[in-house]
Amino acid sequence: MSTLGNADLNPEKCKGSDAGIEWSLAEDKVIMDLACFYNDFEDLTVFAGFLPQGFQNRDEAETHPKLSIGGTYTFLDAETDDPANGDELSRRAKHRYSAYADYHPSERISVCLNAESSNDRFDTGRINLDDYINVSLSVECQVNDYVKPYIRVQNLFDDDYLEINGFDTLRSRDLSA
Repeated sequence: MSTLGNADLNPEKCKGSDAGIEWSLAEDKVIMDLACFYNDFEDLTVFAGFLPQGFQNRDEAETHPKLSIGGTYTFLDAETDDPANGDELSRRAKHRYSAYADYHPSERISVCLNAESSNDRFDTGRINLDDYINVSLSVECQVNDYVKPYIRVQNLFDDDYLEINGFDTLRSRDLSA
């Protein structure tokens, strides 16, 4: 018999549902959708109870045959009965926004600029975390039906921000390929 682990732990369970609607306008050049979600977790190993619910709105428009722009807004009401945080789940933004521009200079090449913000967050012990915006840039090239190499730079402007109190995010750009 192993001395590792906890025999009293039960498997985590989740019941979830979501519903949404999508509108297409201007011959599918403008797309809008709205979705609501609800989840009920049981036996989480971190929290005694966790109930994330909210809604998300996404809008996208093809403003030019080579350019699409879009954005999202998410409202998250993440409740928990963890006494250290009151009734809200820590490190989860109540409001999240994103916006992007996707440019296709040719059929095979795509350049995407993306910005995401995280607002109204706190860490364990109700310590407020500053809002931040993270900008990324990516370039893809469709070589053939099976190969599409890309390069992406995250934190394009080398901004300093916190996701967890006491652990600074490295102030550097992240380059991946």
